[in-house]
Amino acid sequence: MLIGADGSRDRVSIYNVGSEDRISVLDIARIVIEEMGLRDVKVRLVGGPEGRGWIGDVKVMQLDISRIEGLGWRPRLGSEGAIRRAARELLGERGASGRLGNHHQRPRSS
Repeated sequence: MLIGADGSRDRVSIYNVGSEDRISVLDIARIVIEEMGLRDVKVRLVGGPEGRGWIGDVKVMQLDISRIEGLGWRPRLGSEGAIRRAARELLGERGASGRLGNHHQRPRSS
């Protein structure tokens, strides 16, 4: 974030931050299944129009990151690496707390 703030002369600058590659929904599912250590999982796609999941869904997504790359920023991970890292971190939170994403919940009042 600081690269964008330091590298811009504009009052407001918008940058896409992402990877240089694409990944399919099926590959994301496969990676998450592997990271969770699950076996015999069947993935079922329920399609919408033209292969989209729902009306308005983006079929293929790849951000143009050339603007922030022009400031010297480079992604450290590709899509697969980022998905694996996110899955491992979420699973680590689950292991530590017993619940996935527990840190986002409000404390219960007594």
